[in-house]
Amino acid sequence: MSKVTIKKNWKNIVKCTTDDSRYALGNVYIQYDHEVKGVAATATDGSMLVQLSDVMDERDHDESYTVLIDSKAFKTGIGTGKGLAAIEGTPNGTVTIKDMVKGVSSTSITGEGRYPRIKDVLSPIDTRENKAVIKLSPQRLKALCEIAAGAGCESVEFHINEPGEAVHMVSQTETGTRFKGVLMPIR
Repeated sequence: MSKVTIKKNWKNIVKCTTDDSRYALGNVYIQYDHEVKGVAATATDGSMLVQLSDVMDERDHDESYTVLIDSKAFKTGIGTGKGLAAIEGTPNGTVTIKDMVKGVSSTSITGEGRYPRIKDVLSPIDTRENKAVIKLSPQRLKALCEIAAGAGCESVEFHINEPGEAVHMVSQTETGTRFKGVLMPIR
């Protein structure tokens, strides 16, 4: 039986999963992250992938521990608010996620199978001169994307002319509704 501790504010990672029966799409993958020497949680819906990782107390993680957790059980067990949540279980058995502040927990059968090679997707960032690097507010980017989705847009194009300039977002629905957005970078 192995145990890791994660931050409760990681609960939103489940927004990047689906109800799909394929193990990689309906689960949160917990593993040791050698880069930060801590724990990492990864989720994907097949079109987007997100990974959260952070240094944790060395007593609270096992470098060999990896587990796939059902996204619904993950969200229920991790709870709300701030603080930590404990994940304890076996890779091919059951796992318990417990809100260490409120004591609420959730148990799930761990997913089976092999998770996609995360390193192939989350490759190191290429910082050569021909790339535009822009620092954006995630809250403002989210708000603009939610407006586009609410208008019926199925995709949004991002246009970046020069590093440090505004990001222009454009889309059009099948019914003709056009979405245009501009997001200024954080300086």
